[in-house]
Amino acid sequence: PHGCGWTGRSDALSSHESPGAAQCVKLKLKAARAEVAYLQEAGCHLKNRDSRIAQLEARVSEQDRQLVDLGRQLREREVRISELEGKAEKQERKLGQRDMELAMLRGARLPPAPRERGTASGEPEEGQSAGQETEI
Repeated sequence: PHGCGWTGRSDALSSHESPGAAQCVKLKLKAARAEVAYLQEAGCHLKNRDSRIAQLEARVSEQDRQLVDLGRQLREREVRISELEGKAEKQERKLGQRDMELAMLRGARLPPAPRERGTASGEPEEGQSAGQETEI
């Protein structure tokens, strides 16, 4: 029935077609070919999967390298920011000192403040002679 040329008794045909030692050689060959085809297909899937895994591993490796580079850049920027903050604080202190110096210089150039005795012009107040002092 399978092109094997079976010539046995019809009651033994079932054992000829079922798996085992008495199975038809052509059926065994057909089963073996089907298994080989399945394994070849599985092998192709595994090769594709292995290729994809290799691509993903390369991508992870590249991203790890980028992460290390990014971390290094971040540390460099943090150091730079710290340096600039220190510089800005120093400049603020200098600016405060310069503001104080400027205020002192401006204060030295201003006309003298009015005296408590007499008027702002230095003239004696009404009813006061030039030599008299006002009580405080």
